[in-house]
Amino acid sequence: MTRLRVPVLEALIQEAGVILSDGGKRSTKLKMAEALLAEPIHCAPMNEEDRMQIDDGAFITEELVKQCAAEVEGKNDQKGISGEVLTDVEINQIQAELRSIERPSWHHGPPKNLGEADHGKLKAEQWRSAIEFDLPVTLAKLWGTDHTKPGDENGKQRQKLAHSTMLLAMAIRWGTSHVTSAHHAQQYAIYMKAYLECIRDIFPSHSFRPNHHACLHLHEFLLRYGPMHSWWMFPFERIIGGLQKTNTNYKIGELEKTMLESFCAAARVKAMLQEPGAPDVLNKAADILQRCCAPFAEGEFRTDTGILHAAIEPIPYVSHVEANIIKTPISAVVRHTWEKARTQLHGNDHIITEYKWLNIAGLQYCSRNYSQADSCVFFKNTSAKFVPGVIEHMFSVEEDDERVYYITVRCYLPVAAGYKDPFLGYSDFGAQIWSCTFNSQLDIVPAMNRDFGA
Repeated sequence: MTRLRVPVLEALIQEAGVILSDGGKRSTKLKMAEALLAEPIHCAPMNEEDRMQIDDGAFITEELVKQCAAEVEGKNDQKGISGEVLTDVEINQIQAELRSIERPSWHHGPPKNLGEADHGKLKAEQWRSAIEFDLPVTLAKLWGTDHTKPGDENGKQRQKLAHSTMLLAMAIRWGTSHVTSAHHAQQYAIYMKAYLECIRDIFPSHSFRPNHHACLHLHEFLLRYGPMHSWWMFPFERIIGGLQKTNTNYKIGELEKTMLESFCAAARVKAMLQEPGAPDVLNKAADILQRCCAPFAEGEFRTDTGILHAAIEPIPYVSHVEANIIKTPISAVVRHTWEKARTQLHGNDHIITEYKWLNIAGLQYCSRNYSQADSCVFFKNTSAKFVPGVIEHMFSVEEDDERVYYITVRCYLPVAAGYKDPFLGYSDFGAQIWSCTFNSQLDIVPAMNRDFGA
């Protein structure tokens, strides 16, 4: 009742004859509502003539509700729409798979309770991660071809959902590539059209939105303007979000000046940290300054910036802080592997320095003894093939008066023969099932050769 306006409450009080004891002052909405609720309601008795004029059919009865519900269910069945796309059990399974995913510390994936209202609105970075990797991998694992039983219509429907998600992921993969060409644009258009056709097949009555039409023209923009990373608006959105967090002390007249000075100061500090000859004071406080002065260099934005910067710089920049140097003696395994492979690398007698963490091309890597998430990489092995593995050690040596950085990686073994990989039919997705068993041999990868990545 407190949602009603004051004039409406005053009219109700006057009609009910309620007297307010407010001492001549204007009563609040709360007092007027309490007075109306406390006043007993007196209904005039109805005569027989008034009762005859009441139409019982004017009231909604339980039979009418059931009839309307039956009509709606019948229409939905004709359109091929179920009451819910995913059941609670299936949502719980997807959430369990999301919780089991290991991702780098700088990567922000979708919330672990995806599908619930508690996590609020997803950010663009979370949507991108969910569609590019998390949901395709999860749905392929849950609803792959091997999980469909003969005659299971619901299983076939779930398999179509997984297939449509893979088509969308491959379209995004081609569309958001850091390089583009006529082939990239063509592949994007093919997968996007196939995705929309699959959605129409799954939900025949689904009404497409303007965004579905707009996405069919993005391949033209790729040919005209180049890679999408050079003209999309996410960097500006992130800058706006960072500027909104700037403390202005509510002085509106100094708003623009304060934001500009804060932004320029943070940019200068970040530029100084990236210089090889940065002051020792900044190097010692690098971690603190990075957290305080990097509101725009988080998650996918930092990844994209590092990739685009790496395309310009011939050699990736590698940095570390003194606190990350391991003071203990070099392990025998690392020294043996180095001695065995140094004929393929450089030098003879070297002083090896081992590290816990290294920042390579703007991304953080470490050995698996300190972080499982930041140690998972793809690298090029001795057979010149990219394979998954984990970083065992990170070290550097002095070569020709320069410090050269290396990582030792232990790769995963392929799966057993006969295992049906659900990603074999989606070569453009770039995924493959590997065994959880490690190879006994270590590989040494130079950090300067761009032969690995997170």
